Amino acid sequence: LGKKIGDTIEIDVPQGSKKFKIIAIA
Repeated sequence: LGKKIGDTIEIDVPQGSKKFKIIAIA
């Protein structure tokens, strides 16, 4: 995703349709 370690991104999850902020490690 071109993200750096420590960056927070918002992803859409089908379960509950809620947005969670995750830390991109890759």
